[in-house]
Amino acid sequence: MERMDLLNSIFESFIEEMKLEKDHLITSIQKNEYDMKRYKNCSRIKTIVAHLFFMAILKNSPLNSNFIDEKHPFVDYIRWNSVFVKPINKNLPFTHIFKREKSPHDLLKFHSLKKQAKKLFLNSLQNLDAAKCLLLNECFFQSVHYSQLAAELGIKSILKAKNISHALWKCEHSIVHLGNGTRCFDNKFISLCNSLEILGIEQWKNVDYEKSSTLSIRSRYCDYDDDAYFFLDTFPNIVFDSKLAKEAYALSKEILCFCENVLSSIFKNYN
Repeated sequence: MERMDLLNSIFESFIEEMKLEKDHLITSIQKNEYDMKRYKNCSRIKTIVAHLFFMAILKNSPLNSNFIDEKHPFVDYIRWNSVFVKPINKNLPFTHIFKREKSPHDLLKFHSLKKQAKKLFLNSLQNLDAAKCLLLNECFFQSVHYSQLAAELGIKSILKAKNISHALWKCEHSIVHLGNGTRCFDNKFISLCNSLEILGIEQWKNVDYEKSSTLSIRSRYCDYDDDAYFFLDTFPNIVFDSKLAKEAYALSKEILCFCENVLSSIFKNYN
């Protein structure tokens, strides 16, 4: 019974903490004043609760209501930061696995990683070529899909070159999450990743589950509700026109240029 009492006590304290968080969120919305610093330093569960709360408001509010501004920087921050598997501590410098005296085993392992990373990057360039070909032939949403693939593989080539655990990114398709996972804290790079990932998202209605509303999904499928009702205006061929396809291609191309420079730096530092 002691274990049960302890678990009950922990759960009750958790419920109480969430009640306080509820009051803070409601007050913030009423005053339209948000404390970004509070959420940058809070526990992960608070950010997730805030995300679910905002998404519930957006889903259930009447169309003519103005409870919250979906494009407000704070709401956008909560949306994207609520789904990180693990927050990245920017105060801890990333130490590459090969920053030690190079043994023959290290050299063999490095050259194996280098070969795999180069192969991934080569595939990303081929996807970018496909995106351009589709764009020129006015296959716009297909072009967006290949631009997304190009950026995704390009970023994953960095993750491979840095020998970041495959388990952390093998099933990840969000350009934003992959970009953060590289530990490349470059403001322009992060901005490019954000801009590509949210392309056309304003057309998407069901954003309760971020995984289902990533660009990798939006460029291939339409949105639908819990009753499997298809929102026809979210079909990729309607959302992604010439303008967005050109933007996706340009963003992906810039991302790959950044990836190429990072890869060159990694390989150069080890030689």
